Amino acid sequence: MVEPITKISTTRIKPDELLEVVEEKVEFKCDITWETPSIGTRVLPPKDTVAIVVNLVDSPGAIRIFRDEKYIDGVFIDDSAGSQESLYTIVLWKNGWWFRASGLPKVGYVETKK
Repeated sequence: MVEPITKISTTRIKPDELLEVVEEKVEFKCDITWETPSIGTRVLPPKDTVAIVVNLVDSPGAIRIFRDEKYIDGVFIDDSAGSQESLYTIVLWKNGWWFRASGLPKVGYVETKK
């Protein structure tokens, strides 16, 4: 069974505008923190993550998203298909998912505001 996933591609916009896009989808206020994950390492986003943002503007690379130990088909985000018009990808996040990075993509964790 294919896991339903919401991916939103955006153009070059400011971080607060990225938050507006996510907040519109999840219907509550959020904060975003950025990091560059280690290559090939299993990454579990923070507990209250409602979305991740993959920044391919400043840092080329890719991520693969997994549920438990299984790769979720079709959930590969990279810069090869990205024109200069679509360089941020927002993925609405679900508990139990994790990802692995290749290259050095910058990833933003969007969490519910405390």
